[in-house]
Amino acid sequence: MVLQHPELVPSTPPTPHIESSEDVDLKRFIELITFLKQRPNYNLPRILGHWRGTQGEAATAELAQLATIELLNDARQRGSYDAQQEYVDAIERLESQLEQNQKRLQIDKLSAKSFSDLSDSEKQQIREHHAQQHRKQD
Repeated sequence: MVLQHPELVPSTPPTPHIESSEDVDLKRFIELITFLKQRPNYNLPRILGHWRGTQGEAATAELAQLATIELLNDARQRGSYDAQQEYVDAIERLESQLEQNQKRLQIDKLSAKSFSDLSDSEKQQIREHHAQQHRKQD
C-alpha cells in the first residue's frame, strides 16, 4: 500500500512490536517506512532505485512485485473510502496481533517452568492470562 501511496507514511502509528519483530519481512517494512518518512515525496521508481542500491536486485524484485498489487483500487470503487484510516487500522491490527503473540509466547515459556520456580510477578502473569481465558469463554 505504501509503495503506491507513500503519502500515507507520515500517518504511521507507533510500531514497537513490528520494530522488535525478528521477522525478515517486517524488518524490511520498517526499513521502508523509515526511508519514506525521510523522503515523503518519493515515487515508486525512486523508491525502487534506492532499494536496488541498498538492498540488491533480489530484494528490489520482491518489492517491485509487491508494488503491482494495488490494494486500494477495489476499496475506492465501493464508495467513500479513507485510505489513511485503512492504513492506520492495518498497522494497528498488526501491532495488536504481534503483541498477543508475544504475550502467548511469554505465557508458554512461563508455563513450561515449575510453578514453584516462578517469581511472584511471573505467577501473577499466568493468573491474569487464565482469568482472561475464562472471560473469553463466558
